[in-house]
Amino acid sequence: MQAVVSKNKFLLIILCVLFSLGLVAPGYAQNAIKCTIESIDYESFPEIKAYLSVSSPQGLPIGGLTSTDFTIAEGGIPVPEFEISAIQDLKQTLSFVLVMDISGSMHGKPISDSISAAKKFVENLNVNDEIGVISFADEVTVVQEPVSDKIKVISALDTLTAGGNTVLYDALYQGLELLRGVTHRKVLILVTDGVDSQISTHTLQEVINEAVALGIPVGTIGFGSVDSEELMTLSKATNGISQIQPDSSSLDTIFTRVLLLLRQQYLLQYQSSLLDDGTEHNLLVTVQVQGQPYSATASFIPKLKEITIALPDYSEGQIASGSVHFAPVISSPNPIIRMDIFIDRTPLNTIVAEPFEYNWDTRLVDEGPHQILFSITDDMGNHGELTINLVVKQMLDITIDTPANGDQLSAVSQIKVSADSEEQISTVDFFIDDLLLESCTAPPYEVNFNIESVDPGDHQILVVASDVLGNISQDVIYIEVRPPILLEFSTPKNGSEVRVTADIALDVDAQYGIREIIIQVNNKAIATLTEPPWKTKLPPSIFKKGLYAISAIAIDQNGHLAETEITIEIQGIPFSWWIILIAVVLLIGILVAMLLLYKKGLVESG
Repeated sequence: MQAVVSKNKFLLIILCVLFSLGLVAPGYAQNAIKCTIESIDYESFPEIKAYLSVSSPQGLPIGGLTSTDFTIAEGGIPVPEFEISAIQDLKQTLSFVLVMDISGSMHGKPISDSISAAKKFVENLNVNDEIGVISFADEVTVVQEPVSDKIKVISALDTLTAGGNTVLYDALYQGLELLRGVTHRKVLILVTDGVDSQISTHTLQEVINEAVALGIPVGTIGFGSVDSEELMTLSKATNGISQIQPDSSSLDTIFTRVLLLLRQQYLLQYQSSLLDDGTEHNLLVTVQVQGQPYSATASFIPKLKEITIALPDYSEGQIASGSVHFAPVISSPNPIIRMDIFIDRTPLNTIVAEPFEYNWDTRLVDEGPHQILFSITDDMGNHGELTINLVVKQMLDITIDTPANGDQLSAVSQIKVSADSEEQISTVDFFIDDLLLESCTAPPYEVNFNIESVDPGDHQILVVASDVLGNISQDVIYIEVRPPILLEFSTPKNGSEVRVTADIALDVDAQYGIREIIIQVNNKAIATLTEPPWKTKLPPSIFKKGLYAISAIAIDQNGHLAETEITIEIQGIPFSWWIILIAVVLLIGILVAMLLLYKKGLVESG
């Protein structure tokens, strides 16, 4: 009967130890249901994952809860959409340190029960879990630092033997130090049957302060001649509860259930509406169990994602000459709003809109080493920097002569460059938006650019020259391609034959509107049209037979030109028309003469 009572009492220890391991939120009454936010995963912010545990007043997990049983708030603002799922969290890595009392009073069954239970506990851990062992008697011994090698830990436990005094405080302090710097969940478990022998260099308060500072819950199991008040003080201060038992008979069960409850959790997932601003935010979780609310809070600081910058076209110490085009590759969690460039700590340029690129004319600085610093800022105020050292040496210089930077092109254009090099130039490559257009291996270094091969809008022209020694120079400009003006004669048609004159009509299509159209005959302007309909006539003064070149030059509102030309043949007046014309003229002359004579006779007869 006594054995049964002892087991029941020791089972109570198990449940209380669970409290001490951080499975409940501090501040709840001992007979209340416990809701605890075990950890918050915000590495994929704004996606948040929170691991929750809900346990009965006896420390047993409460299952069967769904999202309808929970409400959550972030920074005081309710979160309307979230998911709750029950999990056995086998992926979460845990780190333990067992602080084992091996003083003389542990001799015999107590030390045997402790080692046996600890070994089974180690065997049930996951492959990535870590565990360390500290023993204490007259002094503290780190039997095994935290490792994931379970065989090594079990072998270390087998070396424990009892004998000596009890430096309890020093052992606890050393156990906390072993867990310092551990990033995943950490737990300290103390098994003891006595009190500190007053030979420790640390005090109980120092242990408490260190545990609180490191955020490590301390679970205490005391049996035999322990100072129950002291263990309770330690557990309460580190958000745990301590219980005292007469013997060590149920340690095996305690360790098994501790691990089980550490693994049983609820996974809360939601999309945060908070800004990634690097400040502390509170998460409040409330669960309804049998009509009663139980809450837990935790704070977290979303990890600010770094801005990374790379300059793949250049390496440290590379020789730079001529015009150097900087096009950093930037990775940022938020939109970039600013790029500052410094040369030798002196501001070179600031760019506040895409593209975040810059052409550096190395001819404006002295030859020799120069430090280039790129400073990137996003719209959340995050910063990233990249520094590279380049050596300026004007061994090869290339310049785009035409078109000019910022030109607007609406017709086939020629890209011309000039190159100056101490060595023979091996190749000059022409790129349009990073796509190779053409390469030249000998002067003149010029290529035709058909604007119809690209879409209207802004485009980059990059020219890269290299000499036989591998030196490289480049120049870059930005141009705007405008849709061409469509201009053609609707009448007359090319090759038409006309007698004396003809109607001239044009079909015009221009995106930016036509300012004027100049009509020329044999390169002589005969009309200027400023509005539709785009029509006119050949002047009646043109009677000479022959071929005539009629051209139209259209100018849009942006000053772009388009020109078209046709050839017509003017046949003039036929010979028969001349005879008729002469006859008509003679007849008119005779009639006029007769009229004059008639008038004269009337006068004389009068």
